[in-house]
Amino acid sequence: MDIVNFELCENDQLVIDGIDFSRSLFIKPIINGEDVITEKFDQDALAVLSEWEKCAKAPGKYLLFTSLIGIADEGGWELCGVKHHAGLVSVKIPYNDKMIEYSFDEAAFFDSIKLLTNKVSLFFVEKPYMHLEPKNVVFPEAAQVG
Repeated sequence: MDIVNFELCENDQLVIDGIDFSRSLFIKPIINGEDVITEKFDQDALAVLSEWEKCAKAPGKYLLFTSLIGIADEGGWELCGVKHHAGLVSVKIPYNDKMIEYSFDEAAFFDSIKLLTNKVSLFFVEKPYMHLEPKNVVFPEAAQVG
């Protein structure tokens, strides 16, 4: 059984690849103690909070990660398959012609997302001048058809 937690990464002054991320907050998924973005992906990526919140509640296809500019196709990001069954949440992340798979206890997964949402809300109460990245998300073209 896999375990997910999330860290908040505050950036007062940060520029990555010419993109200004000053006064921003990133969500960093930590799965089994490993920073997934740093350890599993060979490019910079952003976790999409709203999609993580949705996938905790229902099965479906979700854009859990996207490019730094929020345009999924720009970084080759696709929708992740999420299934809820027998008390488990299974997540399949397509990346670089392979599939990264995780299986979480459904209640623990939901609690981790709820804790994350609460942390983010409290963060913005204390620092309303900051913003969550990605600010805007453009889903993969394949997801917009039909």
